[in-house]
Amino acid sequence: MTWSDRRAGYKVTDRKERGAASRWGTHPMRARWKVFVACTAVAMIQSMDVAMITVALPSIGDRFSAELADLQWVVAATALALVSILPTGGAFGDLYGRRKVLLVGYGFLLVGALVGWMAQSMAVLIPARLALGVGMALGFPNSLALMALSFSPEVRGRAVAVWTVMAAAMFAISPIAGGALVAGFGFNSVFIPLFLMAAVGMIGTVLWMPPDRPIRERSLDLSGILLGSGALTLLSYGLIEGGRGGFGRFRIVSVVAIGLILSAWFVRHESRFAHPMLDFRFVRSQSIRSILMVTFVLYAATNAVIFLMTIYLQALRGLSPWETGLVMSVFSVAMLAGAPIGAYMQDRVGFRMPVGIMLPVLVVAALLLSLAGPGTRILGYVSVGLALIGMLNGVFFVVSSATSVTTAPDGQSAAAAASLPAARQLSGVFGIALSGVLATVVTRARIRTLLPGTEEKALQISEVSFGVTPDGIDQAVRAASVDASYFGYSVVMGVIALAALVVAWLVLNLLRSKPSATHLSGM
Repeated sequence: MTWSDRRAGYKVTDRKERGAASRWGTHPMRARWKVFVACTAVAMIQSMDVAMITVALPSIGDRFSAELADLQWVVAATALALVSILPTGGAFGDLYGRRKVLLVGYGFLLVGALVGWMAQSMAVLIPARLALGVGMALGFPNSLALMALSFSPEVRGRAVAVWTVMAAAMFAISPIAGGALVAGFGFNSVFIPLFLMAAVGMIGTVLWMPPDRPIRERSLDLSGILLGSGALTLLSYGLIEGGRGGFGRFRIVSVVAIGLILSAWFVRHESRFAHPMLDFRFVRSQSIRSILMVTFVLYAATNAVIFLMTIYLQALRGLSPWETGLVMSVFSVAMLAGAPIGAYMQDRVGFRMPVGIMLPVLVVAALLLSLAGPGTRILGYVSVGLALIGMLNGVFFVVSSATSVTTAPDGQSAAAAASLPAARQLSGVFGIALSGVLATVVTRARIRTLLPGTEEKALQISEVSFGVTPDGIDQAVRAASVDASYFGYSVVMGVIALAALVVAWLVLNLLRSKPSATHLSGM
């Protein structure tokens, strides 16, 4: 007799394992909700982290006299670790036990939050951010699997609903909470809630989580992990550091070339490996192709906007961290409102219409944000643009998740579902990297145009902080820096609109094409 839980991926085939399974299934309700708390902590941390650290970026830049490239690494380090390990985070649980891997994940989260809390230099802060990404990647998939095991099918839906609401609520309030912490206690304080939440999760896992047995039905794609993470890191390094000092240097050209070679090697390896980290076969589906195209543009644009907007609001518009968090919460609230709209549209009209309108609406939002200048009202272009992008994220998250599973070819729904979070993180990394590079290059060129003959001085100006200039710079150079920073911000938003317009045309043509007979029923 076999007991199985498809969501968790468990197969229990002997008496000892059936006993463990029965212990999971017969928990008193109070014990089950204790397990729920232990599993949910990692999701809360993931919801809080990006919003809080993004609001803190201008303060980090001031504290360490950091350039935009340094601030990009603060965000990109976590995202790189997350996207590299997340697809195989569940595989580690299969091989070594989900409870053990979840505890290791919480360990990384505790260390990352503690080191970030005490960091007094960028050289310490960035490794702390990297550790947080590793902890999230190990903890998130295994916490979901363990939560599925701890609840019977009759109450599992309620548990998932509560988990979703809690994560969404945490995401909505995090910009305001993070801004208040930064304003009152400095940027290091944003790591305190992460540390406390990780401590609750680890203690709860030790005290309340029953042990589970590993299963060894799949091999670990270690080569895929190394090739994928290596390619992502090298390409991100080339983009970010190339924007800092120029792309013509031999070191940058070499790093990018090696990154491209590793990327091609990774694709070749994944197409031949029995249990790949990412299964590329499902991309043959027209629906999946369109969703992945929209995913890359939408999430790259979203991360670019969030990254640059907090710097724009504080350095150029003079808002406090708390006020910046309040403005950024418009995005979070709009995203929450978009989720039920996405569910309604998916049920009523299918995926084609929602996916088709995503990028045209993004074009409008990016154009509105590009118009936000020194004299415009924050509650005008900025708030409307952020609300539109937040709404798009909420709608698309629901539609893309549902469609990727239901329309993927037979036997590839799991690959599609696993690849969507990886695609979101990947696009986010490149959105942050590309927007920072473009902002740096355009701003620096604008300063040189406004102040001819000041090339060396232009290089010394921290134009990455949008208007923040070193002490001792004369007023003419300071004014030119502010003007150039506004210009760089507007150009980045305009490029986002142009890229969204081009890809929107491609997606609409793809959606209008006749689906193949194999996938007709799912389309």
